[in-house]
Amino acid sequence: MDDRISEPGKKGFNRRVLWPVGISLGVWLFLNSVTDHLSWLGGGPVYRVIAFWSYLLLGLTVAFSSIAVYPVLFFRGASLGERIAGSYGVLFVWVLKEMFQASEVFTVWESLYYALSPVPLGLIVFQAGYMSAGEMICRWRMKRGGAKGVRIFTAGPLIGLGVLGVMNYLMVFWGVPAESPGTKWFYIYQEGYRALFG
Repeated sequence: MDDRISEPGKKGFNRRVLWPVGISLGVWLFLNSVTDHLSWLGGGPVYRVIAFWSYLLLGLTVAFSSIAVYPVLFFRGASLGERIAGSYGVLFVWVLKEMFQASEVFTVWESLYYALSPVPLGLIVFQAGYMSAGEMICRWRMKRGGAKGVRIFTAGPLIGLGVLGVMNYLMVFWGVPAESPGTKWFYIYQEGYRALFG
């Protein structure tokens, strides 16, 4: 990923980073609040409809917010570091929330170890692939718009896509036994937990 690509027309920090990231965090906070207070609706069809859509949108926001945030930051002139940090905003807040909730039952160290469990770690690593794909798509759009000297395929984004492919294999297809795909990483995580805290 070339940090120089987004330099021309760079906006102030608030406009290029804080606004897009703040909006994505605001959407997550709203959906999180809705799902936390669904009991107010009681039961019935209204509860089921709102619960279905709010949980679905909350999950999509946590898992895929970088797909929406990264291009916005790119075209607002954010640096590479700003694009990466901003794209991780929602996911990192969610992971911290999950670790805080775990700390109500487990020790601080066990709660920190939770971040290495398959779901948080998988989502964190998957973002590298999503951002890499986003980088190449943004470069392609720039090149198509007439920008000169823009290379679509460079080492950084290609490595990120490779990491996404490897992580997909480890999290989804690597199984113990072979007919139980996606279980081996969880077994490794459990064994690590026993070794550290057992």
